[in-house]
Amino acid sequence: VMQLLNNSAEITTMFDVVIWVTVSKSWSIRKVQNEIAQRLSIEITNMSDTTVASKLLLALESKKYLLLLDDVWEMVDLNAMGIPNTNQENGCKVILTTREHGVCRKMGTDVEINVAVLSEEEAWEMFYLEVGAVAVFPTIKPLAEDVVRKCDGLPLALKVVGGVLRKQESVDVWSDFLSDLKSPATSSVDDIDEKVFRPLKASYDQLKDANYKKCFLYCGLYPEDYKMKKSELIKYWRAEGFLSRKLTLADAGAKGSAILKALIDSSLLERCEEDECVKMHDVIRDLVLRMTSPNGEEGICLVRAGFNNMPPDDQDWESATRISFMDNELGSLPKFPKCPVLLTLLLRGNRLSEIPESFFNHMPNLQVLDLSENPIRSLPTSISNLVSLRALLLKKCQYLEALPEEVSVLKKLEVLRVTGTLMMPCLPNKIWELNNLKCLKFSTSYDGNAMTNSALAGGTISRLSQMEELSIQERGSFLLSDGITADSVIIKELSCMTRLSSLVFGFPRVDHLQHFLQNSKPWRDGTFKKFLFMVG
Repeated sequence: VMQLLNNSAEITTMFDVVIWVTVSKSWSIRKVQNEIAQRLSIEITNMSDTTVASKLLLALESKKYLLLLDDVWEMVDLNAMGIPNTNQENGCKVILTTREHGVCRKMGTDVEINVAVLSEEEAWEMFYLEVGAVAVFPTIKPLAEDVVRKCDGLPLALKVVGGVLRKQESVDVWSDFLSDLKSPATSSVDDIDEKVFRPLKASYDQLKDANYKKCFLYCGLYPEDYKMKKSELIKYWRAEGFLSRKLTLADAGAKGSAILKALIDSSLLERCEEDECVKMHDVIRDLVLRMTSPNGEEGICLVRAGFNNMPPDDQDWESATRISFMDNELGSLPKFPKCPVLLTLLLRGNRLSEIPESFFNHMPNLQVLDLSENPIRSLPTSISNLVSLRALLLKKCQYLEALPEEVSVLKKLEVLRVTGTLMMPCLPNKIWELNNLKCLKFSTSYDGNAMTNSALAGGTISRLSQMEELSIQERGSFLLSDGITADSVIIKELSCMTRLSSLVFGFPRVDHLQHFLQNSKPWRDGTFKKFLFMVG
């Protein structure tokens, strides 16, 4: 409903601005303020909540606005957030959706509309639109009608089930799906409304192979309503082995894209306005979290993404295969966590300024580590213990000054991303020892007066023989340790890389670019998938 209102051409002509915010269970005033400020193109970095409220109030007082607050679980103080009062004179409106009637009372709503389930006729019409003409085939229609009845008029269930059975002509598939719908609910999801659970779980069970299911469940590690980048998901899936590691990154990207399309077609994931991202409906995410909880059936994941919680207890670390604390307020971590079976650790978007020196001592099987968007200045030398690590992400760690030389012992590392730094002039000298590295992205705004190393010193690139995706963006020229310009050396090495399929690079001079275009085999063979060249 909110999406229809937000996208309605008629609605946009009635208001100066329409603002759609998904609040969710793990909301905070600042998160909602950020969404509103972004819609109004207001910069609020490093401002207090009170200051932001004043700026929003000033911006909205002169506008006729429609504020859509989706998925509200508790009272939202609009005044504290900086939202002007609505009245007949200014014509402004606030519309909210909630599952709790008490929220409406506390927020003083003027009109409350109960959204009822669909009638049997409406449910069949919606299901038919999702499934197609196969729903009325003589051998399938009785089964289809039974499936619709089991969905109990719930639009989300009808949409997801319809996506799974779309154009499916096999009677056996329909019969099997109906059997799943009629099977008892598992103990791990007793607290989910059974009417919602059964069709969603049955749709999950219909995914065609185990890796599709693993890829889908992995999406539950992200915070509620999070826009997940497709390319990032696919690299995580490959690091965990859901996609064959024998595939090139480009081929893995194609395979991963096919899986994402299947999940979207099944309505288990949703498209975003930004084509490079996908989302998961919050009800479906609830199902995933139950299935991957300690009492679930799909392995143990500890997900507190977006919940502003303290770190888990020691015993929680020890039993979890995947841990996500994305977008929290964490300021510290335990010193000696023991994680013998941990495969993925997502700590993006916290307030971690320091990682304990011994933090990585007991994570022998960790394959994915994301420390992005934290104010850390360095990494502990214990990172050398992550002997199974395949993907290390350090995006927007603005204050990161250097990577420890110990990173060079991570022989299985395939993806290294260090982007958006302000303080880090270069990568470690021994970066070339990462002989399995396939994707390297480095960008810095470091503007020191005495840069003595380039991001990749001469003699480094040629040793990274497995490199497929390379992105280097830095200020200034490439320099060798003795201060001699190494532009030509590095360009020649770059031209000799035979596996490149993606390159983002700044060529100091036009003749350097010409040399690359003339001598790069992947470029001449037309096997590049992506490139961005800058000159000067």
